[in-house]
Amino acid sequence: MAYLAVSDLETHLGRTFAVADSATAEAAVAAAVALIDHYLGFDIEAQTDVTAGDIAVCTAIGTRIAAQWFTNPQDRASYNGVEGMSWQAAPQMLAAHMAPADRIALHGLQNKFAPGIA
Repeated sequence: MAYLAVSDLETHLGRTFAVADSATAEAAVAAAVALIDHYLGFDIEAQTDVTAGDIAVCTAIGTRIAAQWFTNPQDRASYNGVEGMSWQAAPQMLAAHMAPADRIALHGLQNKFAPGIA
């Protein structure tokens, strides 16, 4: 998860997280990285010829995904609301966090490092 950290999420949201929010922020970052790695089909950092630009793409997309996940509890993979409702979200719903432009950017990385995987 080196390409995305809680500090990136804090910078994106323009705030510093309280201790009570740190676990949620870490989970948001982990979920974003997992979603990107799942979409790509491989770990971008494991590629030998990865560039700073490739990492920047993943960081930017991951930050946007983590921010959505962190700021909207209804979209979390496991949600327990104060009103007593709870449910598990499907991966397809979590994948909806990516904008079409984000999908295109990740698809470009997919083609660069693993042509024919998509």
